[in-house]
Amino acid sequence: MQTLLTQVNPCADPDWDQRVSALPGAGFFHSSAWAGTLMDAYGYRPIYALTREDERIVALIPMFLVDNALTGRRAVGLPFSDFCEPLASSDSLFFRLWRQLLDQGTEAGWKYIELRGGAGYFGGCAPFQVFDRHRLNLTKPLKELHLQLRQSLRQDLRRAARQQVVVERSADLEALREFYRLNCLTRKRHGLPPQPWRFFRSLHRHVLSRGLGQVFLARYLGEAIAGAVYLHFAKQAVYKYSASDYRHRSKRGNDAVMWQAICFFSENGFHSLDFGRTGRDNIGLRRYKLAWGAVPSSLAYYRYRLDQARYLEGDAGEFHPYNRVLSKLPLSVLRIMGELLYRYMG
Repeated sequence: MQTLLTQVNPCADPDWDQRVSALPGAGFFHSSAWAGTLMDAYGYRPIYALTREDERIVALIPMFLVDNALTGRRAVGLPFSDFCEPLASSDSLFFRLWRQLLDQGTEAGWKYIELRGGAGYFGGCAPFQVFDRHRLNLTKPLKELHLQLRQSLRQDLRRAARQQVVVERSADLEALREFYRLNCLTRKRHGLPPQPWRFFRSLHRHVLSRGLGQVFLARYLGEAIAGAVYLHFAKQAVYKYSASDYRHRSKRGNDAVMWQAICFFSENGFHSLDFGRTGRDNIGLRRYKLAWGAVPSSLAYYRYRLDQARYLEGDAGEFHPYNRVLSKLPLSVLRIMGELLYRYMG
C-alpha cells in the first residue's frame, strides 16, 4: 500500500540508514548521522518528505525547515550540504511528492524550497545556481590512481616526504579540535567566519564517533600544519572540510593529506571519493581537483519561490566583496560572528 507525503525525522527511525541506502543515489548527506549533526548544532527541524510502499521508501526529498526572523521560513535540502539529491524509484513518484510538498509549503507560509541537486527531474527549469562537482573513481588499482595524478602533484608529494611531513588519521575529538584551529586560520584568510565549535562537536558526536568520518592531519616537527575531514556512507567518501597553516604552505601538507586519504579509502574498499562542489568562478580549486584525476560534472541548485509560483535564478558566483573586508577582522571577532550567524546561513 502506498502512503504519500509522510514527513519524518531520520534520527527517530533506527532503520533509516538501511532504508535510504536501498535507493539508488543515496549518500552521506541522506544519512541519519548528518541529520543529527544539523539538528544538534543549529536546532533545525527535519521535514524529510517521503512516499512509502509498505515499509519501503520509494521517493524522498530530504529537507530542514530553517525558520528565523532574519531569513524567513524556508525549506532547504539540505543546509550546509554540498549536494543532497532527491531520490525516487520513478519520475512520477517524485513529481507526485513534489506537488504535494509545494501545496503544503504554500499553506504553511514557507518563503521558498531549495533543493541542492535534482537536475534529473528539473532539467527544463532555470537553476538558482550551478556548480561543478568532482568525483574520483576508487575502484582502480592504487598504482593507477597514483599514475593519473598530475606530474606537478607527484612532485609535491615527494617534496612533502623529503621534508618529513607525516600524516595521521584519527576520529577522536582532540584531532577534530586541532583541525578546528587550522580551519579558523583558513576561514579568516578567505574572509569568512569559521563554523562554530559546537558544530564540530556535534559532528564528532553523530558522525565520527559512529565510524562515519575521519580526520587526517599533516604534521611537521609534531605541529599540525594541514588537515581535512572526510565523511563516508555506503562505501562512498566525501572530502568535506580542508584547512592549513599558510606559513607552512611550501611543505605541501594538504597534498600529503589528500593522498593518504585516497590510499586509505582505496585500500578499504570504497567506490568513490567525492570532492564536493566548486564554484565555477573558482578556477584554482577546479584545477586542484582535476589534478587528482577527479571527473567533473554539473551540480544545479533549484529554488522555488512559493508565493510567486516560479523557479528563481540566482548569482553563479561564490566570492563577494565583503570577503576581503572580513579577512581584515581579528579572528576572535570572526569566531563570534560564526557563533551568532551560522544558523541563519543554512
